[in-house]
Parts: sequence; structure tokens; C-alpha cells
Amino acid sequence: MTNTTTKEESSSITATSPASGKGKSKARIIGSAVAGVSELALFHPVDTIAKRLMSTETQTIILSSPAQTASNLNTAIFRNAASEGVITKWGSLFPGVGFGAAYKILQRVYKFGGQPVVLDRMTKKFGADFDDRFGHKTGRTLLSATSGSLIGIGEGK
Repeated sequence: MTNTTTKEESSSITATSPASGKGKSKARIIGSAVAGVSELALFHPVDTIAKRLMSTETQTIILSSPAQTASNLNTAIFRNAASEGVITKWGSLFPGVGFGAAYKILQRVYKFGGQPVVLDRMTKKFGADFDDRFGHKTGRTLLSATSGSLIGIGEGK
């Protein structure tokens, strides 16, 4: 038995493999939504703390008094929630997160979930042409770049 698969046949085989079905698209969407939620949960509080420390006009660090430094940092970071419990303090690090959270999660779903879908569709339709014109390795790179560019156009700022 010899393998007589042509370049066009091999690109259509990889583009239509069972793993690229609806289950894979759902996994991409769920994975990108988890990425957006994780980004908010991990980086939003860090960003809020950094901005609050940068905007504090009073001296926060007093070398001769570590207790005063801790108190100043607590007030600078947690502001009105400085004297509250841990959960209230944690919640104070998420100001205005409602609309921003929905936007960020949808943006991540579009960006990280959409680009592979566009790449799969472009590979099915144009994969053989890109391979013939640019070679397999460069053709795949250009397909990926093109699909990323198309998603980037829709993402806007």
C-alpha cells in the first residue's frame, strides 16, 4: 500500500477532521469565556490597587512607623471600606465591574473563540490555494495571520 494523498486532499482532511466539529467550537467559546472571567478576577483588583496607590496624594510609607505605613496603605487601597471586613474590602476592589465585566468577557469570547473558527473556515475554503502559492508552512502562517486580522478588524477600540 502506498500513500497517494495529494496536497489538496491532505489539507481538506485536516480541515474537516471530526475534532473540528461543533464540540470544539463550544469548547473554544467556553474556554475564552473562562479566560475573560479569570482575567477580571485576577487582574482587575491588581489594576485597581495600582491605580489607587498612584493617585494617593498623601505619603503612604513612613519608614519609622510600620504600623502607620500599614494603616496608610489600607486606607489608600480600600478607601471607604478600609475599616470593613475582608469580603467588603475585596468587593471594593471591583468598582464599576458590571458593564465592564460583560464587555470584557464578550470581547474575549469574540477574540479567542472567533479567530479559530475563522481560521478553520478559511483553511477549508482557501487552504489548498495558500499551500500552492506560498508553500505549506508559510501558507498556514499567512492563513492564521489573515484570520487574526479579520477578527482584529471587528474587535475595534
